[in-house]
Amino acid sequence: MRTDEVVALLLDPPSISELTGREAVVSRLRIKPGVSVVAALADARTGEVDGWARVLWPASRAKTEKAEERAVRRGQRYRLRTLDGDLVLESGEVWADPVLAGALRGAAVAGVLGVDDPVLRYNPARRLVVRRAATTVRVADEADPTALALDTVLVAAGVPVPGRIDDGSRRGVRIQRFVGDTDLERTPDVAGTRAAGVALALLHGAVGAVPVQVAGWLAARQPDLAAQGRAHAEILAPLEAGLASRVSVLTDRVAALWARVGRGGALLHGDFSPDQVLLERQTGRVWLTDLDRATVGAPAADLGSYLASAAPGLGEALLDGYRAGGGSIPGDAELRVGRARAVLLGAVDPLRRADPGWRAGVAGRLDILEELV
Repeated sequence: MRTDEVVALLLDPPSISELTGREAVVSRLRIKPGVSVVAALADARTGEVDGWARVLWPASRAKTEKAEERAVRRGQRYRLRTLDGDLVLESGEVWADPVLAGALRGAAVAGVLGVDDPVLRYNPARRLVVRRAATTVRVADEADPTALALDTVLVAAGVPVPGRIDDGSRRGVRIQRFVGDTDLERTPDVAGTRAAGVALALLHGAVGAVPVQVAGWLAARQPDLAAQGRAHAEILAPLEAGLASRVSVLTDRVAALWARVGRGGALLHGDFSPDQVLLERQTGRVWLTDLDRATVGAPAADLGSYLASAAPGLGEALLDGYRAGGGSIPGDAELRVGRARAVLLGAVDPLRRADPGWRAGVAGRLDILEELV
């Protein structure tokens, strides 16, 4: 089977349900053409997380042996099916995740999380976030050496973040307070957006309090736009060659523009958007969350990222709050390039999110990008 055929199979609910033995739909995809496709599964009726699936090409199928042996030994749900072309599809419950299973079991033995804890977010083979009482517990496939030190700096600087309550001693595990009851994507709100702008200004201004070594690590995480664009094109090439070609052309334009304006030394969120701002509706309080991509760079990166995804009419509220919080608003041209940068980085998100209409979704993002550059 070709990569495009595998993706089509996974995005067909009857097919994925038959292959996994579950009434499921795919809610997320991660594609390595000709190597593997990893999918998050959701219950077709409730939309709740229902596990994972992974298609492996012949060169990688040996990876199934350990996952199958471990799942059988632990009595976990796991299934292995053969596809055309000697490909295989394996699927299972979250606790049988082929990469996270060991870390999840270790966290459970330590009493950090349990099988009945509600799942908040799940990215197969990458990370799981659950709610446990008044906390959220995040288990990832690898540790972030900056996470605990950065959280300490942000809390001390008054930046509204949930706040770590663990000591960082368990590799790949983070425990935070559970805060808010929605986010600004699900609940667009003018006052909340303005508060998010104030919080962002505080975050950007906290760079001076970051230890030198941590700041160096963060700066090294600045994404390479050209490399990201090439990766998008490589994913799209076996699926829709026309879209891959458009991405390649636009990548060169955006990377060149950002190289001219994207300089700065602010402490950036790195993936700032309405869904990264938690909101408590009764009080109007907000918290910045998911700083996994925090880096050091130009404020226009965060501002442009939010403006690219904010609901109509809310962009000005963000900028008002940022200004009120002491931030200096970049010029219109720089903000425009910041928006273009964000659109490029998220160009294949409709595909990653397993949208059946992903072709139109990606094309629409590229249309916006062409207008911006």
